[in-house]
Amino acid sequence: MSAGTGLVRTVDAGTNTLVLEIRSGAELVHVARAATIRDDHDAALALGEIKPGDAVAYYEITSGDATVLHVARQFWAIPREG
Repeated sequence: MSAGTGLVRTVDAGTNTLVLEIRSGAELVHVARAATIRDDHDAALALGEIKPGDAVAYYEITSGDATVLHVARQFWAIPREG
């Protein structure tokens, strides 16, 4: 299991992917179709509700699909993991 954080550059709900800005550049994150996505108030979100500028902390399984995402809306900084 691995985890990461970043700021959202783009969201492609059709392919369930996010492009995140991370410290070393850009990272493509594939989100599992059954992923749990919550905002900073613990409200459920759909992948399409994530917008550029949101901060995301994600957790993924070894298959590479993120299964849990925590989203800070228009945060403009990277949230802490955990």
